[in-house]
Amino acid sequence: MTSEVNWTKQAKNELITWWIQGPDRKAITKAQTKIDDLLATDPKSHGVEVSEQLFSIQVPPLKAPFEIHEAERTVEVTGLGLMKQ
Repeated sequence: MTSEVNWTKQAKNELITWWIQGPDRKAITKAQTKIDDLLATDPKSHGVEVSEQLFSIQVPPLKAPFEIHEAERTVEVTGLGLMKQ
């Protein structure tokens, strides 16, 4: 199943913040692209369930919570942070 991946406004703003202030813009861009690719192809197998209907994915240096909406075939990234080093 291929899913459409959407980022909430908050998640987009956090991505912009980390891209501007983060240690490595190229790594952040690469991780964001990989998150999109992984979640589009098989979100459940690439994430860890943290609570009912809420999952988390880690692609260094980023980590992102997300929700899966199976009926709509969409995944919604709801936030973004840097992984602890």
